[in-house]
Amino acid sequence: MKTNSVGTFLHRLYLTRLRKPASDRFLYRTIFAHKPCQILELGIDSLDRTGRMIKLALSWGISHPLRYVGVDLFEARETNSSRDTSLKFSYKTLRALSTNVQLVPGTPDSVLPRMCNHLGNFDFVLVSLDAIEKTSDRSWFFIPRITLPTSIVLVEEARGSSRSWKILSRPEIERKASAGLSKRAG
Repeated sequence: MKTNSVGTFLHRLYLTRLRKPASDRFLYRTIFAHKPCQILELGIDSLDRTGRMIKLALSWGISHPLRYVGVDLFEARETNSSRDTSLKFSYKTLRALSTNVQLVPGTPDSVLPRMCNHLGNFDFVLVSLDAIEKTSDRSWFFIPRITLPTSIVLVEEARGSSRSWKILSRPEIERKASAGLSKRAG
């Protein structure tokens, strides 16, 4: 995508100001403002939203490939879920958008302890509400290990019947990590 085209400008404007659901607009504005190169998504809520995030991150022509890692239950998700997406289909869909896509099946509780040393650092981390509901506080112990001091960590929250995204500050991340550490030791 050309960074200076009118179509790109209008698409960015649509994503950041008009796109439904409104809660995702904050997510797109944050991606646009911080221009991440390494994205970790814990709990893939929607392949469409993930695809839009990747396209937006690629739209300013970063010099090296965008790296995306998604952690989700995929086929192990409850059968009554509206998001029954297989690992193979998810990989095929996202791989068409970016050259460096890694999908890891499981919950953050099972994936982060075993993979955090192999994953490397991320400058943008999303923790979906679905992942929070299936995760204990112990997973937060690993977040500082896979992020940089300048990384953006977004957490999805439920507000009544709607959802919203909140940026966690570094002290909040450290607090959650130390709370997870005390539970880990206990």
